[in-house]
Amino acid sequence: MSPTLQDGDEVYFDTKPCRQIRVNDIVLVKHPYVKKRNLVKRIKNITSDGSVFIQGDNSFCSTDSKSFGTVNKNNILGILKKKKLLQ
Repeated sequence: MSPTLQDGDEVYFDTKPCRQIRVNDIVLVKHPYVKKRNLVKRIKNITSDGSVFIQGDNSFCSTDSKSFGTVNKNNILGILKKKKLLQ
């Protein structure tokens, strides 16, 4: 998620989001094919059927919906609440 997030930044996710997800939210999402692997990505689009298109901010080096397609919004584990910048 560089440049938004850098190695060493501490991020905190609201794992029980009480609001709906929105385009441009940064989310923690289950990887659609690799068990026990989660991804931090930005929501780029939300479809009417409950699928989301997620994309990393550094799109040249990102494993995201461009390579594996949309993911179900039920796979979203949390929404970025705050980040503590690398000192």
